[in-house]
Amino acid sequence: MPDTIELYTDGGNRNTGVNKGGSVRPTDKSAWAALLRYGDHEKNVVRR
Repeated sequence: MPDTIELYTDGGNRNTGVNKGGSVRPTDKSAWAALLRYGDHEKNVVRR
């Protein structure tokens, strides 16, 4: 069986755009993460 590549991602932000007419601002906090697997190799990346 050939090796497969698995990629998982997730992200989100705490934004001020939750009110009617609101929008996300450059100062709103955001973060994302990724997990990459290939055979026996694994790489995690997290950014805040």
